[in-house]
Amino acid sequence: MEPIRLGGISLTDTGLEIDRNVSFSNFDAVLQFSLAMRRFGPLWVGRVLNEMYRRFGDKCWSPINSTMASDEDINRLMKVARLVPSENWNPRLGHTHHFHAARLPLHLQKSALATAEVDGLNSSDFGTHVSKLLNDMARSKLVRPPAK
Repeated sequence: MEPIRLGGISLTDTGLEIDRNVSFSNFDAVLQFSLAMRRFGPLWVGRVLNEMYRRFGDKCWSPINSTMASDEDINRLMKVARLVPSENWNPRLGHTHHFHAARLPLHLQKSALATAEVDGLNSSDFGTHVSKLLNDMARSKLVRPPAK
């Protein structure tokens, strides 16, 4: 990976390279960027790849370094970004919460994610919650009386 240079600090695949006279504000900017990448990186990667694919087709795969992400990882990131629209995304929850929400119909995603936030559900508990919602939906379709 080519280093990403931000204000006298280079982010490399093995750590940091830091110029001598880097200011506190430069460190702070790199820290804020790094924290944002940790939290929102999966969403950004998925959205960028979906848009690249839409615009450039199969050419979008050429910049992906297979040591940084497997095909399975890339497909998962793209799928979640595609199935959970921006208006349903909850920035206070992690990517795995949104992975589970992607299994739900669009109209249920936002409220389910809000439940996860309010009730403090970790991603595993939220996956169980989503499975229960899907089972309840399937059951209600089975017992619904026929239309007249």
